[in-house]
Amino acid sequence: MMLAFAMSLACACDTGSTAAPQEGAVAQPTKVVAASVPPRLDEVTPDDLEGLIRRAPGRVLLVNVWSTWCAPCVEEFPMLVALGNEYRARGVGTLFISADFREQRADALRFLVAQGVAMPGYVKEGRDQAFIAAVHPDWTGTLPATILLDANRRRRHFFEGEVSRSTLESAIAELLAEREEEEQ
Repeated sequence: MMLAFAMSLACACDTGSTAAPQEGAVAQPTKVVAASVPPRLDEVTPDDLEGLIRRAPGRVLLVNVWSTWCAPCVEEFPMLVALGNEYRARGVGTLFISADFREQRADALRFLVAQGVAMPGYVKEGRDQAFIAAVHPDWTGTLPATILLDANRRRRHFFEGEVSRSTLESAIAELLAEREEEEQ
């Protein structure tokens, strides 16, 4: 099963190069955010995911599943962090979940720290198909995967593969406007 997940993810992240990112090669941070706890990666299983999402702050929650070996993930990541930082004051929370393998977890943690992601970070643990189903019923396992959830933690928007900033901003604005209407 792990091989099937890896094959699915590897195929999805193919950008014409089969080379893995150079060890220590990390995209530059967009804005460093002070970590509230020491840098660490907490494992999240399919069974843990719902509770983690329910406890996450924000009237809108952006969940992104990524990996250090996925070139499109690494490319879009700074935009997601910047977007989360810019919209935090308006009630947007973020959860970044690494799909890196055990032997790559140190690289994933270094990447999150370099990107200025508030700690703890999260890493997928457990059976691939169960994790995929727990994230979103329509997800094939392609990375990156981004989900926007509303305040009631209903999955409202799902993006498999890279997503543009303008597309995410439109979806976030829609969910924030709905929430503001509900509060009036």
